[in-house]
This record gives sequence, C-alpha cells and structure tokens, in this order.
Amino acid sequence: MDCIENSPHPLVFRHDGDTPLDLAASSAGRRLQLRTATRALQGMQKEALVNYGPTGNTWRMVCDEGPWLNGTDLAP
Repeated sequence: MDCIENSPHPLVFRHDGDTPLDLAASSAGRRLQLRTATRALQGMQKEALVNYGPTGNTWRMVCDEGPWLNGTDLAP
C-alpha cells in the first residue's frame, strides 16, 4: 500500500494477527500492556499495529497529517 487513499481497508480495523512481528503484549499484572509496530507511508501518513495485552487483540490503524503539512487530514 503506497497511500491511505488507495487502500481498500478502513482507517481502523481489527487485525487477524497474521504478521511476522511478535506483537503479543504481556497480560500479567495490573498494568496496561500495549505493544506497537509503526511505519511511515507516503508523505506524512503513518500505519500502526497495536496489540492490547489483556485481550490479545491487535488493531491496525492509519492516519495522515493535516493540510498545514500537505496531508489529507485522514484519521480515525
């Protein structure tokens, strides 16, 4: 995917977990455990995979900066 506008996916969705990255956050203890993998896309756009330890759910989300940085202001 080169940019958010061309993606067939919504800005945020639950990821199926099929990734070569070890994103499993610990669910032990009383602390909020998150693990994140991020990358830059075209321009000022970003993509993140976020794993929430207690549930094991991984979410994929993307965003873009606003027009003051030549972005489209797309965000969840």
